Amino acid sequence: ISAWKDIGKDVTRLEDLAPSWPQEDRDRLRDIKQHIPPLHDTEEACIKHAASGEHDAIVRAGNENADLVTPANIAVKKSLDALADSVVVQISNNKQGLHAANRSLNLSMGFITFVALGIAIFLATFLSRRISISIRSISARTEAIASGDLSLEYLKAASNEELGQLTMAVNCMQGSLHMLIH
Repeated sequence: ISAWKDIGKDVTRLEDLAPSWPQEDRDRLRDIKQHIPPLHDTEEACIKHAASGEHDAIVRAGNENADLVTPANIAVKKSLDALADSVVVQISNNKQGLHAANRSLNLSMGFITFVALGIAIFLATFLSRRISISIRSISARTEAIASGDLSLEYLKAASNEELGQLTMAVNCMQGSLHMLIH
């Protein structure tokens, strides 16, 4: 009785999985389900016959079991084997699909990383050049002021950040010195 309950649970689990299967595999499961109740009933009848106490009841029940149950067992086994083979093929196909998707994902991640790195390098180069140009122009202006040349036009502050504030301070110093001297 316990074995038949386990078979029922296994069939229920297979039914839960069946909607995602190809039609051919669902047909195999349906075939298996059709063979199970008669198989169970025949086995129960053979057990009752063997327990009847008649002369040679056990031998006749065994012969009936072999004659009636064996063909059903063979049919169920054939369907189960075909179902198992189909599942193995599906797993192999799914595995190949996952490998392809994983490779594609890895390539995409590599490309995105490369592009992000390129953008970061471009931004770093652009900002460092902008800062470098501002520092060079401020440095050149302070050297000109140090040598006494106050006639140059004021520097244009590119921003209000630290370099912009430094530029305005140099312009203010140049203007103050120019007013002191003239």
